[in-house]
Amino acid sequence: MSAGQLLRNDDPIRAVRGYRMVWVVVMSVCYIAVGLWLSYGKGVILGDALSRVADARFVLFSRDPHLAAMGFVFTPLTTFLELPLVAVMEHWPSLLAHDVPGIVVSAIAMSLAVLQIAGTLRDRRVGSGWIVAVCAMVALHPMIVFYAANGMSEALFLLFMAICTRGLLRWMASDDVHDLALVGIGLALGFLVRYDALAVGIGSAVLVAGTTLWRTRSTLRMRAHAMAMDVAIVVAPIVTAFLLWSAVSWLTTGDALAQFTSDYGNTTILALSGGAGHDPLYRAGFEIVEWLALEPMIFVIIAVAAVWTAARRVPDALPALVVYGAVLGFQAFSYFRGDTFGFLRFAITVVPLAGTLVGMLRPRQGLLFSRRAGPAAHLQGSDHELSRSRRLASWAAVVGLLLPGVVIAPLTMSKPQIANQEYAATISVLGMPASPQVGLEVETQQRTFRTERDVARYLDGQHLPPGSVITDTLFGYAVVAASSNPRQFVIPSDSDFVNALNDPAAHHVRYLLTVPDSGRGTTDAVNRRYPTIYANGADAGILELAFPNSGSDQPDYRLYRVRATA
Repeated sequence: MSAGQLLRNDDPIRAVRGYRMVWVVVMSVCYIAVGLWLSYGKGVILGDALSRVADARFVLFSRDPHLAAMGFVFTPLTTFLELPLVAVMEHWPSLLAHDVPGIVVSAIAMSLAVLQIAGTLRDRRVGSGWIVAVCAMVALHPMIVFYAANGMSEALFLLFMAICTRGLLRWMASDDVHDLALVGIGLALGFLVRYDALAVGIGSAVLVAGTTLWRTRSTLRMRAHAMAMDVAIVVAPIVTAFLLWSAVSWLTTGDALAQFTSDYGNTTILALSGGAGHDPLYRAGFEIVEWLALEPMIFVIIAVAAVWTAARRVPDALPALVVYGAVLGFQAFSYFRGDTFGFLRFAITVVPLAGTLVGMLRPRQGLLFSRRAGPAAHLQGSDHELSRSRRLASWAAVVGLLLPGVVIAPLTMSKPQIANQEYAATISVLGMPASPQVGLEVETQQRTFRTERDVARYLDGQHLPPGSVITDTLFGYAVVAASSNPRQFVIPSDSDFVNALNDPAAHHVRYLLTVPDSGRGTTDAVNRRYPTIYANGADAGILELAFPNSGSDQPDYRLYRVRATA
């Protein structure tokens, strides 16, 4: 197929192109329905997801609305995409308290991520039935469904990683600068979702450099020049995004990398939680267990993909191995060093990796099209049809290599030792038997953020004017997210927060919402200003009401009425 040539009208893959939007809509609706059922029906709301909704609300509806109010601990794209949804849902605080904006964003993102995996296979001109079978195994994987339906950043990150994988695959065959630019844009947007994209950027740069040097037939100087140009196209966007984000964060907060240096960042949370736990050797083994928990056949899949790639001399599997492998390697190395938690969700990338590699088992029949093929383009694929035995073998591979993950993942996701963020939802949804202790933990997790909604309802019932309640959003974000009157709160992103905290009475503050001065609560701004306030009011307030928390990993609250002479 020549450069710039589109598929013929009678190509069977062209027939499915018109259904891409239908796929996104149907899958998004299904994921959203699951998310609403989990949130409202099962009480499954994850803190990081709800905090992003709260951040979006701070930007739009706090006493001091401004874009920097979304904070700099998380990179901003997930929160930014939730802004219009939060604006629409502002008059229904229950939707915000149950993370509905986050659910909508993650559901659409995951649908698009699976669509990009389908596009990666479609670009290779394999049969539409094959594409549907492989992508169904990915889309229906329990881990994919869960993170499509809970508002976390995993879905959006997987979308941009799938875009990078597709762009690299196309570029390696087309030598088209448009495809390479797509990789750079995907990396930059991926960084604005998760810092893991930096590792992918390094891996992609190495792959691009090696590919350019290998296939460029010229002098050493010209080869080096071509390599530098191609690598620059890939890394320039993510480097720019990293520098701009770090600079804005530093100018605004004094921390260039707040995720790692601020009191609200991952490093502080890890230290106050007692560290990653266990010795490095255990942590290394645990990472492998997590990969196998989600895709039991992953090492077999990688081995088969490597053998097939070597036999056909077509490196179609390399982009997926580099992109998804860089994420897995980065997370494994970070956990091995004790720099992060061993959450199962950090291994979710193994699912699209497995699906994409299995999808590569069908020989490429050429590329869908090239806008402007480069001099090293190799768009052709296999011209012969697969024999009946090979077709049956490939279908058996889909079932044998991908189905175990779909079947076994719910079992592993129900184990607290492996999936401490997922086990409660899995046990509850599937009605799985559990020990009395685990059953109690499941019930407690299902009540998470219920107390925060009670606090919000009590304060809303007081009909307070703006600026009446001081709280740090370290924990109080869930209270603000659930309130029908967000302007009643004085929060750290407000320009007058420090002055109001130093002299609440002079700034007409009526209440101080406090948490225990222990664990993460030691970094709470109210506790730092008044170290004994939770215990005795610190001569700053009189105890109004106590709210013992019924949820998991959330603090008890005490509401103090400000003394007139404080």
